[in-house]
Amino acid sequence: MSVPEPWMPDGLQTYAQTVDPDEKAYMMVEMVAKRADSRGHFLYRIVWVNRNDKAAAYVYPPIPLEPGMNTKLNRIYSDWEDSVGYLNDLMDGIRADTYMETRMAEMQSESTMISDTVDLVDEMVRVKNNQTVFGPGKSGANKERTGFHPKP
Repeated sequence: MSVPEPWMPDGLQTYAQTVDPDEKAYMMVEMVAKRADSRGHFLYRIVWVNRNDKAAAYVYPPIPLEPGMNTKLNRIYSDWEDSVGYLNDLMDGIRADTYMETRMAEMQSESTMISDTVDLVDEMVRVKNNQTVFGPGKSGANKERTGFHPKP
């Protein structure tokens, strides 16, 4: 079975042929990788279980990526405490959860950081050019020298 192995070099792990939902797991990882035959990117889910006192990786069948699918690297460490079925349920919940994406979009739409930065740069240019605007309306008709001389 050809599986991308960025997490562990060859020879340091074995593969499990089957996995029971009730057996304890060490860790579960969900990641996006390209298939060995280069036919697109797929979502891989790998769980490490105990086989003969060694960690063995079980690779679930790859899921084709769909538009809008959460493609972040997700890891759940269990340290032999939780079952494979419980970790699968948690991973499904993590992949379906869009709270952080929607919250970030809300924060970016409410943010004035870009406009504030542009205003700050404009003000710095005016000060460097030895000009400030004063008076009613600040139309730019009244300019005052600030006493700063631009560097030659």
